[in-house]
Amino acid sequence: MKLIALLTIAFLILLIGCKQPAQHIQVADLKDSLEISQASVEYENTTIIKPVISKLEFTGYGIGEYNTGTFEEYTITGYKQNQTIVGLFGTIKSESIETGIGAINSRLRNEKFLEVQAYPTILFNTTSISKDTITADITIKGITNRLSFPATINENTISAEFLINTTQFNMGSIDIDERVRIAIILELE
Repeated sequence: MKLIALLTIAFLILLIGCKQPAQHIQVADLKDSLEISQASVEYENTTIIKPVISKLEFTGYGIGEYNTGTFEEYTITGYKQNQTIVGLFGTIKSESIETGIGAINSRLRNEKFLEVQAYPTILFNTTSISKDTITADITIKGITNRLSFPATINENTISAEFLINTTQFNMGSIDIDERVRIAIILELE
């Protein structure tokens, strides 16, 4: 009887201790899974612009904790047409993931997550941008998914905060939540 009580208490502590994403953050809507060759979009008659300020941040949630990190090596190119942002293209060096905790960085680089030796680059290519939504082809671990997520977009800035489901990119582990928060802030020239 004592064993059952102890196991029940341990389970409740574990359940209460699991960190999860904030309720207000929207999960990106999966539009399609694509072959990598179908993922590119051409931007004709546009002006190429580079970000003056950029922030790319993620938060992963596990048992009793969460970890926030970034990627230290990435490039983003913006495209404008008639003073309106019409596209973004980004490449991220997956090995440059940084949480400030070496053991977590190593774990995120392994085969259950980014598998950086086999898949050194993450790609992001918008297919449409409206005033409050971005749809983009995102390639992680060689898997391309078309996702739509909420964003705030004006003449020179873009900000977005959303959740991706890592299982859609063949990533994950039993001891973490499959949802990862992504936050992007871009200030373009």
